[in-house]
Amino acid sequence: MPRKDTDWLSVAKEFIQQDLATTVKELDLIRDVLETLDAGLRTENKTRMSLEDRKFLIAACQEYCGSRCHMLEERLRQIRLWERSRQEGQDIPDRMPDEWRLVDVEWREWLSEQASSQIDESDAEVGVAVKQWGPLIPLLMVYTERSLV
Repeated sequence: MPRKDTDWLSVAKEFIQQDLATTVKELDLIRDVLETLDAGLRTENKTRMSLEDRKFLIAACQEYCGSRCHMLEERLRQIRLWERSRQEGQDIPDRMPDEWRLVDVEWREWLSEQASSQIDESDAEVGVAVKQWGPLIPLLMVYTERSLV
């Protein structure tokens, strides 16, 4: 008999759809930055990172976002399966799998470490932002620095 307290499916589905939309936008931004860097536009030595370091960081962000898109699409597929199972009267989990949250945390930590290694250690505020927000902050820094040149 299906549980009445399985509203977590609709909440999780909405959250994952929003997360996927955000990740797709990040991936588009990353591709734009990579195209700019690949075009060979060089900045003066005033920038914090060398062109090679920037490309490495952006490529890591691209890998992260691409993998994350696939993972989120797989989660949505699993939720649709659970929704069908519930409609058919089958038991489904009573909450989102713990491993989903763990994977999200591991991905963010890994990419934050990559981004943090590229940031000037004296810029503590940016380092804290990277730990809280992930790679988007240094990505936007790279993009902004490119736009200002």
